[in-house]
Order: sequence, then C-alpha cells, then structure tokens
Amino acid sequence: MSSKEKEYNVITGIFDVITKGIRKSVLERAEDGKPLGVGVYTDEYCELTDFSRPMKSVEHRREIA
Repeated sequence: MSSKEKEYNVITGIFDVITKGIRKSVLERAEDGKPLGVGVYTDEYCELTDFSRPMKSVEHRREIA
C-alpha cells in the first residue's frame, strides 16, 4: 500500500432505522481508528435484490446513516 492509500472501513445498508446491531457494528468499526465510509442502498438497488422495500425516502435514510 502506498503512502497515499489509506485503509478504511465501510458499512452499507438500507438504514431505515438504526438497530442495536447496526449501532454496535458502526461503533466497533469506528474504534479501529480508520476512516469510516457509510453507504446507503438506493431504492432501485433494493428493488433489484432481495432486500425489503425501504420505508423511508433515500434522502431521509442518508440523514439517518
């Protein structure tokens, strides 16, 4: 890894609500000291996969994340 590259953690999901499990996962990854990236699945992605249909708009879910 070059000096310009950084290791980072990523967590992705629908983020309709923050459950205890999601909160724990985010906190554990944040404790590593690496930058943490959070990705929110789009409505279209959820429809194309086996995920449940989001209950909230993607904008609202981004705010939650």
